[in-house]
Amino acid sequence: MSEISFQTAFAKLLIDGEARAAVAAGSAPGSFEISEADAARLRAIDQGRMGLYADLLVMNRLAKAVEALPCTTKALGEHLWPLTLAWNHASPPVQARKYDEAMAFGNYLLETIGSRSYEPTYLKDVLLYEMTRLELRYTTVHEPPAAQAERCPALLEELARGEGYTRVYPERAPHTRVLALDHDVQPIMEELVQGRVPTEVEPRLTYALMAVDRGGRVQPFAVNLPTAAFISAATGEASFAEVLTWLAQVFQEETPEQIQALGAGLAGLCAALVEQGVILLSDHPASRGVEPALN
Repeated sequence: MSEISFQTAFAKLLIDGEARAAVAAGSAPGSFEISEADAARLRAIDQGRMGLYADLLVMNRLAKAVEALPCTTKALGEHLWPLTLAWNHASPPVQARKYDEAMAFGNYLLETIGSRSYEPTYLKDVLLYEMTRLELRYTTVHEPPAAQAERCPALLEELARGEGYTRVYPERAPHTRVLALDHDVQPIMEELVQGRVPTEVEPRLTYALMAVDRGGRVQPFAVNLPTAAFISAATGEASFAEVLTWLAQVFQEETPEQIQALGAGLAGLCAALVEQGVILLSDHPASRGVEPALN
């Protein structure tokens, strides 16, 4: 066994508690492929010190998650350390960046929370909120393509006249997301930031628009269901007419008069969202698809 192979095995021991226990007990995991002499060499390492080093590595990973997902980790309380150990075992470190580690931990929590009942009940909402804020902060840009932005005023005029419904394609800007949450997370997170974990929170279906401003800050806005639904449907692949038809079905607007009124209302909403930089308009389907953002 080369020194490099030995160091690789040693690194595995630091991140795998079961492997450490197996080596200490006199057996080596099948993935190790080490000689008996090298297994003895690993066993000769002070196990207490190795365990301390392993805990320090886990704590380093946890520190990144705590910094990036502070309210989630606060709300987890006594569950935080056991879940961190389980995540560390299931997903050994690959990337050292804080963003990558925090998103990996967040995705693990989403799967775990979804399969088991965890208190507090608002935990998943807080996690989704913080992960979305983190994603927007590190992976998106604010400025829309210049050519698309220049076409927006003319296309808005068509919509305002009740024309061009089939020729205008609304698209959610890449620096925005819409979340459907079971709780109003803003007051919850204010409490968590102050170090207090709310224990009695009534469910309340809310919709949050999150957008990166020109200063690079992620700003949250409460929106109503029609606004959330319109932004979600604005994938860039469906025309304004197709979005209108879908929303008319969702809100059970069936008569021509109702659909006409809905179209006028959506045109006004679209104009406001374009002004805010939330929606972009094009005269053709998007070359790239944007998944509906209503989660």
